[in-house]
Amino acid sequence: MKNLLILLTLSLLAISCGQNKGGVSKANFKIISGNLIDTQAVFPGGMLLMGRSIDDSQSFIVAYTPDLSLDLKKGAWEFATIGWMSNVAIEGNQQCDYLKADILSDTFSVTFNMTYSKCMIASSVQGNRFSAPYLYNHLAGAYNGFKKLNVRNCPNLVTTCSSVNLTSPVSFIVEIPPEIRGINSTAGIRGLKTNCINSANSNVTPPLGGSMGFIGMKIITFSGSSCAGTARSYFFRHGFGERLNETFVDASGVTQYRNAALSIDPAPVDSTLALSNFKFMGEWSSTSSLPTPAGVELYKFTANTTSSFSPTASPDDFLHYNGSTWISVPDAASVALILEDY
Repeated sequence: MKNLLILLTLSLLAISCGQNKGGVSKANFKIISGNLIDTQAVFPGGMLLMGRSIDDSQSFIVAYTPDLSLDLKKGAWEFATIGWMSNVAIEGNQQCDYLKADILSDTFSVTFNMTYSKCMIASSVQGNRFSAPYLYNHLAGAYNGFKKLNVRNCPNLVTTCSSVNLTSPVSFIVEIPPEIRGINSTAGIRGLKTNCINSANSNVTPPLGGSMGFIGMKIITFSGSSCAGTARSYFFRHGFGERLNETFVDASGVTQYRNAALSIDPAPVDSTLALSNFKFMGEWSSTSSLPTPAGVELYKFTANTTSSFSPTASPDDFLHYNGSTWISVPDAASVALILEDY
């Protein structure tokens, strides 16, 4: 897919007031693409705007709106953006950018040069990423964006989660809730939310996060169609790529457990389903046999340069050690988020 270059300008109008302490300034955001001020024309699926002061005293993750206004301190910052180009919220192709900038003057501007590839390569000062490397769609050797999200249920994520007893929610909603830290003003703040999805297989393409993810993701499943009936909610602080294992006491005093994990989809049939049960070791370009594994390990296969390599695998397959032998698992354009019932 050919990259489409979008130039976006983020203007921070910093109005210093006599009452402001520590160089805190009012920041009004305007994002412009060419002569278009309304980003709905470029990113109708929504646009996520993120920022963090390098001293980590302030941060925000919010949907961009023309009236967005935040009190940001002057100093060193990093900013990131994700825009969805589908007509449906959080679906379709994405473009991203990440950059560092210093807010030093009363009037300050940042230009985002958003491209498809930056959704994959961008990483923050702390090493955070939109998605872990193995959660990008690389089918046919080309980068195709974030993987689509499918949703499954199982009775027990550890002991009884197999293809024969997986079920699916009747409907669900995915949210990227707004997050504000250390910032007083919250005018125009909101997150992003999908439409109600009446199928277990979706076209939602969220940033999937992982161990280095930084975008919180929420999913609400429903027992009925059109997002009606019994609702179950799961929140992933570091994105759906993070293994969720929470214990809490609900309002009725009942202990609840919320477990969930992301899986290769379709999953290896001879192993536990949860992708995060594997120890992801990175990419493997074979010049010899795979190393002797220390445990359950997973590699992203990039190239086969020797005829003696086993197992047979194609570029972008996953290589998985199942406890006794290496097997290859074809990559797919989707991942399965497996939610334990509660």
